[in-house]
Amino acid sequence: KNAYATLSYVSVAYSTIPDSSIKLTDNELQDYLNAHAAMYQQQASRSIEYVAFDAIPSANDTATIMKGINSLKAQMDTLSVEDVPGFISRNSESKFYDGYIPGSMIQSSQKDSLFSLPVGKIMGPYFDQGMVAYAEMLGKKSMPDTVDVQQLVISTQLYPDSIAKKRIDSIQTAVNGGASFAAMVAEFSDGSKEKGGAMTITPGNPNIPQEFNDFVFNHKAGDMGVVKTQYGYFLIKITDQKNFENAYKIAYLTQAMDPSQETDNATFSAASQFAGNNRTRAAFEKSSNGQNGLSKKTAADILPSAFDIQGIGAARELIQWAFKAKVGDVSDVFSLGNNYVIAVLSGIKDKGTAKLSDVKPQIEALVRRQKKSSEIAAKMQGNSLEAIAKSVNDSIAQAQHINFMTPFIPDAGYEPKVVGAAFNPALKGGKLSSPVYGNNGVYVIKVDSVTNETPANADFAQDIKQQEMMLQQQVGQQILEVLKKNADIEDRRLKFF
Repeated sequence: KNAYATLSYVSVAYSTIPDSSIKLTDNELQDYLNAHAAMYQQQASRSIEYVAFDAIPSANDTATIMKGINSLKAQMDTLSVEDVPGFISRNSESKFYDGYIPGSMIQSSQKDSLFSLPVGKIMGPYFDQGMVAYAEMLGKKSMPDTVDVQQLVISTQLYPDSIAKKRIDSIQTAVNGGASFAAMVAEFSDGSKEKGGAMTITPGNPNIPQEFNDFVFNHKAGDMGVVKTQYGYFLIKITDQKNFENAYKIAYLTQAMDPSQETDNATFSAASQFAGNNRTRAAFEKSSNGQNGLSKKTAADILPSAFDIQGIGAARELIQWAFKAKVGDVSDVFSLGNNYVIAVLSGIKDKGTAKLSDVKPQIEALVRRQKKSSEIAAKMQGNSLEAIAKSVNDSIAQAQHINFMTPFIPDAGYEPKVVGAAFNPALKGGKLSSPVYGNNGVYVIKVDSVTNETPANADFAQDIKQQEMMLQQQVGQQILEVLKKNADIEDRRLKFF
């Protein structure tokens, strides 16, 4: 870590030899693949090409949706702020949240306009995340975005309500009298006893009962009280409130911009007609070349465990089909979200060593570099760097302050093999290295010096601890991989779901 080397070297870049001058044969490439098979193991996967017919609302659909939501908005105009929540609960597709949310947590493309809306005023219509919406401001106030509390619960599922209430009241009396809240949690709470009942609450968390949220965000630090929820009676003590900001209670009247049944049927009919007229891969390719408004898309290397396909979303049924089909098979119509999808199976990869055709570009680059390395090394002749530099018509370069932990050579780039050779004890005394086949070229090096810059009072305890933790993680991961590799288990879940 604290050793630094200075070295002199002669290098010849691979780029000095044109790729076109290196001849490769498939036999050479296959030999390389066979020799390095462990590096080219793959999972079973499938690749598809597909077209998607998107069922989007027609102009008539949009007009019908707008007429309906505008009628509801006219009714909302007549309501008091107090009556709006019930109206929204009955008529809106968005669930009403009867609480305040900090402005930083509100996700809306219209948030700036919303925040400036006076209480009791309505904004809209506007479009947001596939919905048409009106929004009414019901209230504004300053509130924290996080609250730290201690909480203790007496379950009404374990005790009758009356007994649970007496127990929580007795515990509150004890805490008010000086008893430790954490000790009460440890002895009496029917919920989590970790950290003395301490937890951090953020607004709008669906896992927190509304009554609990109302208490912690409508009281101040230091307050304590009892709240009844569907789970039981909670004794809550607010220990801290952080990051106060403007918060808003907003009612959203929304309607999804979905296609009508008529539009959906027409889209399905078009997709079915395409699937029926293009039952071969050649026909599929011809009909999805973009000339008729349909352009095919691709999804490569889909795993059997996948549930989603990029560009489509949830598509488990399509994935199951792909693993049953043969290359060139064309699917029937799949209904996936708002899309009707037709796919053709374009590729199959079996579990095991990859086929040469699947990894040919990568292997060509590696074998080509091997040949260049041999050709360059054969030219680097001589018993000194001066002689070697002359043999390749180049000059001697020097790299200073090279560190094993950062394997970069100035003006040469990332060269871990070269840096590793610089710290090889066999090269002490100015000995020349054998040709080193680096990432960017072939090197012959001579180590001029290695210095240790470890401070006299250095303490490596933390470094050792970090290395031990890293090795423990690596060993754990490697053991799991070995167990998986050696386990005689065949995953057949794809056949069932």
